[in-house]
Amino acid sequence: MRGEGVLDVSATATAARGRGYAWDGVLLYVPPALRNARHSHFPALLQVALEKPFCLTLDDGTHGHHEVAVMAPSLPHATDTQGHPFLDILVDPDDDLYRYLHPLLDGAPLRSLPLQGIAHLLPQAAALREEGVSAVQAHDFLLRLLRTLCPQPLERLPWDERTLRACAYMRSSIREAVPTVAQVAAHVGLSQSRLMHLFSEDLGLPMRQYLLWLRLRHALRLAGEGRTLTGIALGAGFYDHAHFNRTMRRMVEFAPSVLNASTVMIYGGSA
Repeated sequence: MRGEGVLDVSATATAARGRGYAWDGVLLYVPPALRNARHSHFPALLQVALEKPFCLTLDDGTHGHHEVAVMAPSLPHATDTQGHPFLDILVDPDDDLYRYLHPLLDGAPLRSLPLQGIAHLLPQAAALREEGVSAVQAHDFLLRLLRTLCPQPLERLPWDERTLRACAYMRSSIREAVPTVAQVAAHVGLSQSRLMHLFSEDLGLPMRQYLLWLRLRHALRLAGEGRTLTGIALGAGFYDHAHFNRTMRRMVEFAPSVLNASTVMIYGGSA
């Protein structure tokens, strides 16, 4: 079972503050509202309206309103909830839970789904904004949501086994030291050039960008230990707090606000 740590949970925490629940490879963010600039990130995205449909704008300028949206990894987009709360769920494509999102996309970069099929889960979703919800409870809700949306997930992740072995090796190494491409290639038995090509072809980003993403994931883990922002930045291998903030803004857009006083962050560890 996934353990948990808590960052910035105080007696003054209310539903007006955002709440984030983080696990290795998954982030469930429940802001009171969200409006961000156009950006893209490594995780696939599942967004669910809690009150009113939200607006998505894509890189070509097209926009539309959605009750539930599933987005492929690395799809440029901007979200505007127009002042209403919603669920923002980021799932790394090398995480086991991506088995539920891939079939929903069915090869498309974006799928819009009706809310009707998951309407019975909305009270539980809204409760995630309240103080006292643990990472275990949030994870149980997330599984119910994914199983309702996709009753027949993939049996395994749709990537080459060597790509998945490379990801597993990098994830296990990142806490001690950032591995080199040569080390990862030797571990999976491929040349560096072949591994980098295979990795980008499967997951849609260079290996070095993946390693940077893992450092951001490690930063969330350190946040769950209650470290200061400077301690988080240095512990995750960034030069300083400013470098950490720039990287998070570039790769996730809203992430810097997750780690400040406007949001309660609960870290649930790994499976």
